[in-house]
Amino acid sequence: KNNIWGHCHGYMDTLIHVPLIIHWPNQTHQNMTQVTSHYDLAATFINYLNPDRLEEKYTLGHHLFHPQPRNFVISGSYINNAIITEM
Repeated sequence: KNNIWGHCHGYMDTLIHVPLIIHWPNQTHQNMTQVTSHYDLAATFINYLNPDRLEEKYTLGHHLFHPQPRNFVISGSYINNAIITEM
């Protein structure tokens, strides 16, 4: 309620719903609308480098090109974290 907008000041839709554009070699163009997290980038890169499903061992994320429904995402700043449940 203090009219501060920007990094590390809240979890409003305009701050946490950010478009993501990726150019991936040998991947056809897709428009995806599923909820994602920054953790999903790590899972996708780990899977690309070693497809033996190691992302499950090293990250909470899901592979971006194999969407899975989720009930929540974790969002964080320098000073606190939030579990976002309504998407």
